[in-house]
Amino acid sequence: MTKTPYDFGAKGDGLTDDTSALGRWVQAGGGEIPAGNFLFEAPLRFGPGFKIERWEGKLLYGRGWPSGYAICSRDWTRYTPGVKIDASAGGEIVYHGESDMPRKGLGLTHLENFEVVNATVVGGAAAKGINLFAAELRHSRKGIIRGGLFSVNSGQQGADGIHLTENCSDIEFVGVRTGSGDDSVGLTVEIPKHAGSVIERITFTDCHLDNEGHSSLKILLASFADRSVIRGITLKNCTMRTTLAPLGAGLPIALWNRTRARGARVQDVTVEGGSTQMIVPPGGRPGEAVFQLLLVDGMRVINHDMFHFARMGVMATDCTGLVVEGGRIEPIMPVPPAATMPLFRLESSPDAQIDERNKRPGWKGQPIIGRPLPKSKPN
Repeated sequence: MTKTPYDFGAKGDGLTDDTSALGRWVQAGGGEIPAGNFLFEAPLRFGPGFKIERWEGKLLYGRGWPSGYAICSRDWTRYTPGVKIDASAGGEIVYHGESDMPRKGLGLTHLENFEVVNATVVGGAAAKGINLFAAELRHSRKGIIRGGLFSVNSGQQGADGIHLTENCSDIEFVGVRTGSGDDSVGLTVEIPKHAGSVIERITFTDCHLDNEGHSSLKILLASFADRSVIRGITLKNCTMRTTLAPLGAGLPIALWNRTRARGARVQDVTVEGGSTQMIVPPGGRPGEAVFQLLLVDGMRVINHDMFHFARMGVMATDCTGLVVEGGRIEPIMPVPPAATMPLFRLESSPDAQIDERNKRPGWKGQPIIGRPLPKSKPN
């Protein structure tokens, strides 16, 4: 018989501390979470083969919640295999009240061959500088996240929908939705001890990535990310929307490698189909471009539409292998000085393939106008 938290003494009334009962249920391997509001005050840490076969109720962070994940693997010394979570019945992780400690919802940490279906992690409020990630993946491989919503309502830096860091590989996101106060999706190496990490072969298909802050997609290797590599990242038929309040200037797609000289690489990133939209409320300040690329090798933008307030469609600095083919770049409203700004700005990116004659557009005579981009031809 499938076990539920009620079998271990949980009340599910949203008032009683169900931490102990939930912990015993998790240690027993999981089962089902039926209707109810389960309040808990400490992380729930699972082992190999953990399953939530049917998840209907809500897991509520308690107000005294410490730093850490709501739910994650208990062993960080090796991969935890066979974890499956199905929240198709409406299950949620809900931030409950404000926090002065970092809070992270679904921790997909040190997993292998895992599956998450229709999980929802919502809410969030914290003091400035406190990280709130709806879902974070680290040291995980061979997994699929299908459907679901990952949304943090805190309008501040560090409030991300989905965050990947350290060594992650071969992970698919299909039909996922995000909402956040900073980045919808971040793939980063931003901590010195994570130098040498590899994040590779990550795909997003038919996803809707909304954020209210910096970027729908951010790929970042910080200045101390020596020997780190982010490569083989693909977004296919994804809809991205960045609203630039309240964090100010934003860049819907930002790919930054700050230290190529010491072996760090951002390589082979493809955005195919779908669209990007930048929204600037009254008083908001747009960034310079829809796509801003620094030290990226092998960026392909294929049949992707950009609707924006930015001054440029694509700004690339010290990049190799940039290809922009098909799609539209359409300003939502005239952006001064639109008549004199380039559609593309290329700095030290000599092999970029943009127009049908494989010529690089100049810095002048390339106004931001609504028109299809000519299809490029191979050399």
